[in-house]
Amino acid sequence: MIAKSIVLFTLDCFLFLVSGELIRLGINTISTRMRMVFLIRDILLIPFSITLPILAIAGVSSPSMTNLVVDLVIGNNLANVCLAMGIPILISPFIVRSKLVPMGINYIFIIVVLTYCIWYTKSMPLLFTFVPVVLYLILLHLSILITSRSYCYDCQDQRPSKSMAIPGGIFCIFFGIGLTYMTSHIITPVIDELSVNLDVPVSFISIMILGPILSIPIIFRSLWAIFRGQNGSMATLVIYTNVCNISLASRFPCQKLPNQLSSVGMVNMLLTILSLLIIAKNRKLSKKGGFFLCMIYVIAIASSIILCNTTE
Repeated sequence: MIAKSIVLFTLDCFLFLVSGELIRLGINTISTRMRMVFLIRDILLIPFSITLPILAIAGVSSPSMTNLVVDLVIGNNLANVCLAMGIPILISPFIVRSKLVPMGINYIFIIVVLTYCIWYTKSMPLLFTFVPVVLYLILLHLSILITSRSYCYDCQDQRPSKSMAIPGGIFCIFFGIGLTYMTSHIITPVIDELSVNLDVPVSFISIMILGPILSIPIIFRSLWAIFRGQNGSMATLVIYTNVCNISLASRFPCQKLPNQLSSVGMVNMLLTILSLLIIAKNRKLSKKGGFFLCMIYVIAIASSIILCNTTE
């Protein structure tokens, strides 16, 4: 029974990664063929494709499983910041020159503060579920206005794909979206089953296993960006993926936030905030900063295991 749950979970994670790559392949094909502004792709389309699996799980999960969605957002954000930025920084330190990175971090802090105010008052106005989305649209609009003149449109390869035209790109996007939503229907009960069979909390599986697995594409993209000397685009992609997670996945479809986080979720959210503070304070990210980010993730793993053992 345990082996069956592990195999199904592994297969679902693999399907999520395949569907995500199909969507990103379609986005890259269409953007290059249509000479789309690469800023739109980097801060909107690619982050949305990375957030889509969490968004799909949020769409198919029951209201009682809101904790699962929030834990996935926390786990994915923590892995994005600590691994997708920490590991490349260890390889090649760089200076964050993009104005988009501090804007995105400030947005995340605002949403976290608003969320804690809601938890403190123990009331959840329905209107609040739309506030992050509205602020997200405002942030995107400001980002485009501020950086459209100075953004490096030639910093990425703009050569059209020789093997695929626009219809092929559209097919990849729709096929990837369909595969994502099909997989989300399968993986939700599998997570519950795996939690029971392994005798571990659902929050641990979603934060420490599924969340980081969904970060694999952005980790590889970050490493590829570092090797190509596109450090600034990597930092922007990581932060705006986190912004997209917080704005859309944890609020769709207008579901209420849990009254309180699990102990594992709370600790990992605080560690994520600490990681963002390190990036916000040190615009020049040295190998020391990358080491701290990686160590924060090690601490997150250790503390999650300890908390799971103590709460049993």
